[in-house]
Amino acid sequence: GRFASRLHVSLSGQTSKVNYYWSLGYLDSEGIITGDCFKNYRTNLRLDAKVTSFLEVGVNLFLQSRDEGARGVDWGGQLRNSPYSTPYNEDGTLNPWPMGELAQGQGVNSRYHLSMSSRSRGTKTVTGNFWAKIKLPFNVSYQFSFAPRYSWYHNREWNSSQSVFDTQNGSALRENAHSVVWTLDNMLKWNYTFADKHLFDVTLLQSAEKYEYWSENMSGNNFSPSDILQWHNMATATNKNLGSNDEKYTGDALMARLFYSYDNRYMLTTSVRRDGYSAFGRSNPRATFPAVALAWNFSNEEFFNWKPMNSGKLRFSWGKNGNREIGMYQALSMLSGGAAGKYSYVRPDGTLYEVSSLEIARMANNDLRWESTASWNVGLDFGFLNNRITGSVEWYFMPTTDLLMDRSLPNITGFDRILTTWDV
Repeated sequence: GRFASRLHVSLSGQTSKVNYYWSLGYLDSEGIITGDCFKNYRTNLRLDAKVTSFLEVGVNLFLQSRDEGARGVDWGGQLRNSPYSTPYNEDGTLNPWPMGELAQGQGVNSRYHLSMSSRSRGTKTVTGNFWAKIKLPFNVSYQFSFAPRYSWYHNREWNSSQSVFDTQNGSALRENAHSVVWTLDNMLKWNYTFADKHLFDVTLLQSAEKYEYWSENMSGNNFSPSDILQWHNMATATNKNLGSNDEKYTGDALMARLFYSYDNRYMLTTSVRRDGYSAFGRSNPRATFPAVALAWNFSNEEFFNWKPMNSGKLRFSWGKNGNREIGMYQALSMLSGGAAGKYSYVRPDGTLYEVSSLEIARMANNDLRWESTASWNVGLDFGFLNNRITGSVEWYFMPTTDLLMDRSLPNITGFDRILTTWDV
């Protein structure tokens, strides 16, 4: 069967100036196959404090450690065993051939295989959000937020040279990966109403982000003199393979937005964003995305007195959105091994040797730029019978320019704020 063992403890409280929450959690979950399980440890701390009448600060921290080193039995191999199979030899040792070494339908002794291998695998993550809000004179407010995420991954695997199925004199694998992602925002807002009819709402935003990833891996086999240290001493492997992969990108943005409303009848929204992304060519790392929207709430006009229709708004908007979903290094040139790999060359003295070949896999593109989508929209919102019947009619046109064809951005969430938005 399947079971899960859970433990959750939390502590929370609130005073006139401080609000806090702390929790600890543990999960031990087992699947329907014996040995298929994982363990998860986590803790969360949230703290909000009103330091002064004009300053509020807060923090939200989440730590998690996930253990995925457990190994399940070979279910398909187990099904090939008959009720007359012998998992143990007469001396009590595990039998690698429970159906017989020369049996036509060969089953699997999972206990033997698991005793001849080991694995350690897991992920640790730390996610945080630090923020502060400050009330300034003239109805101006400032907000700061910093949201980092750190992740560590490891994988270790070993197959013993003592296994009767071993053909490599032992093999082992070590993998490590570490990633850092953070976003930083500074926001200024001003909201004020003049003469009870003129409403102004101004937002200014500065944003930055960064992603870095490092990974190393090594594998080896044919250990000498022994593989008894498993993956803890890879230097004793005669055959070794090394690999690594590092990635990095950065982004930044500036945004300004103005909303104006007169007597809740006539509304204007304008915004402009200047976004940058390190993956684009040197000539066009940044792009500008403006937007403007107008609205007329004609149901608030004095001349409008059609009782069945209680609300009506006519809208018009135009704006540009940006798309950056492309590989981090698509603007750079790249060399790779030629299609022929190596070719033979004969020296004048008649000796033969091989020469490696290279070819240009991708040319540099200094003009690679943001994909841009313009949107034209005309809409009508309506409500009848005290909003018992509501609806809207829309017409829009959305042409796209500088289309990006490569959609290979890593699976990292939290970076969808590059789109310019507007509302009225």
